[in-house]
Amino acid sequence: MRQAKSHRPLVVAHRGDSRNFPENTLEAARGAIALGVDVIELDVHRSADNVAFVIHDRELARTTGRNGRIDSFSAAEIDRLDAGRWRGANHAGAKVPRLAEVVEATGDARLCLEFKDGDYRAPEDAARWLVNQFTRFALHRRAIVNLADAGTAAWVKRRDPDIRIALDFKPGAEATELVASGASLIEVEHRAVTADLVRTCAGAGLAVWAWTANEPADWDRLRAAGVAAILTDDPAGLLRHLAQVL
Repeated sequence: MRQAKSHRPLVVAHRGDSRNFPENTLEAARGAIALGVDVIELDVHRSADNVAFVIHDRELARTTGRNGRIDSFSAAEIDRLDAGRWRGANHAGAKVPRLAEVVEATGDARLCLEFKDGDYRAPEDAARWLVNQFTRFALHRRAIVNLADAGTAAWVKRRDPDIRIALDFKPGAEATELVASGASLIEVEHRAVTADLVRTCAGAGLAVWAWTANEPADWDRLRAAGVAAILTDDPAGLLRHLAQVL
């Protein structure tokens, strides 16, 4: 009797290879590609002059040392910031990359892009700008967009139904409501993932991606629950672990 093949979730490098490089930098993205991950997860904000940059925080201070919000600085000003020194002198000089640079540097690698300005802009405004970026950089075939807000997701889906959307899962949310908002997958904090949740979501046509798990015991639990993907700060470790257990 043939044994069923063990389930292997996708390995998603959270903010790139953020274990070895400053998060959300070109170095982190290239490091993730070198490891052979399945997907690179990165965060996107826009500058005051509407240029897309890859960075997690709206506030610049944590990763660049510059006080202020990214949407109050011009692209030229952001280009001059150092996004690597906070991780050590050997990373000094790493920049806050423009999305255009990341798209070029990552070739045909699969991306999960969390467009974060929907957290503080009107849904229609956030959706319009997001759709423009997907079109400008021809991202439809290689990228998933992750959104925190179902309202923004619904606007995106109306403007461009070909964009694949991941929505953050909030306690009490109904799978059917998430699908109605345009989601084809959800991202769930890993401690909230259960096999029942995965089955319920699968019944509605939603895949489950778990974030952000960094320990082997959690990786095994999530794999057993049947998640489609695991986001991790230690993609090299997860790749090694899966190679050992599968």
